[in-house]
Amino acid sequence: MRAPSQFAVVAAVALTAGALVGCGPSTRTATPPLPAQPPQLWSIEVSGEQDLGRAVKLCADEHLRSGFTSLSVSIGGQPCAMNDLRRRPTGQNYKCMVGGNEFGITTNVQGDVAKDFIASSVVTDIDAAKTIYSRTLRFRLLGPCPAGWPVGDATDQQGTRVPAAFIDGTDIPAYVRTPG
Repeated sequence: MRAPSQFAVVAAVALTAGALVGCGPSTRTATPPLPAQPPQLWSIEVSGEQDLGRAVKLCADEHLRSGFTSLSVSIGGQPCAMNDLRRRPTGQNYKCMVGGNEFGITTNVQGDVAKDFIASSVVTDIDAAKTIYSRTLRFRLLGPCPAGWPVGDATDQQGTRVPAAFIDGTDIPAYVRTPG
């Protein structure tokens, strides 16, 4: 099977959800939810890309941070929807199909995800048994977000503040903004 002639791999925030499932009625009262953690400033250093630069800084809340350990993929501009997602304590694996080709995506995580960790991701064309993309991100917690920075604001690799990211040239935020 042919390898894609053009591919683009895009990191995106992966939404995760968890639920507690009970076995019958409960006589316990609901525990009030814990207060949300305030947004924090993270340094994100990329390796495995063609044009390496300095680390960027990102103001992230818990919702945005939930995507730090995932890789969402598009190939040739076409999204590659997750199938057969398997989470592991040290990362996740999944498969996806684009244009009749099957791809495997693996992310491995090392370190303390609360303050300093590395997420390494690889995209493999399964039919060709060939790695078509790999990258490593190092995430380091720096502290509180600067005053006036909403969730999603960041710096570019030159250190200039940039507003929150939007999806593929639209006015749709790549994340859900939290008030404040």
